[in-house]
Amino acid sequence: MNRRHVLQSAGVVSLGALAGCLDGVREHFTGSISTNAPIEIYSAAERSYNIALEGIDPESGRQTYDQSFSVNPNERVIPQTAARNGQLFRVTRFGHDDLSGRPGEDLVEQGTVERDTQQIDIHITDDDLTLTISRSETETNSSADGEERTDGDSASAE
Repeated sequence: MNRRHVLQSAGVVSLGALAGCLDGVREHFTGSISTNAPIEIYSAAERSYNIALEGIDPESGRQTYDQSFSVNPNERVIPQTAARNGQLFRVTRFGHDDLSGRPGEDLVEQGTVERDTQQIDIHITDDDLTLTISRSETETNSSADGEERTDGDSASAE
């Protein structure tokens, strides 16, 4: 066999192998690309608060998201994004110890981060904690109490 036939055979075999790889890559990327939902925390409080953000997979009960922050007055925090996978998303604002040494009241809000979630907003005041999960305008929204919404603006978990 001469060198030309050997190189030609090697080229044909490598192109055949590459075609199989490309087909596998194409199969891997079929479907839609899912990005994560951005989160924004804003404090309108007079004092600093510790905040915990948790995501929990409802089927397995496994924790999927866990972040903690100390948020100062008039501060805006943009934490790591959350997966849009149907997880239960919980925000806890820990209370301060009062003058007698007793711990302050912890405030907890929760909602569901779905595939159509566009933004997660958390607003902190000294008296309240608000979690707003904004949904896309093209899909039906579901609020925290299970009522379906079709207004397309947002679903607020209060």
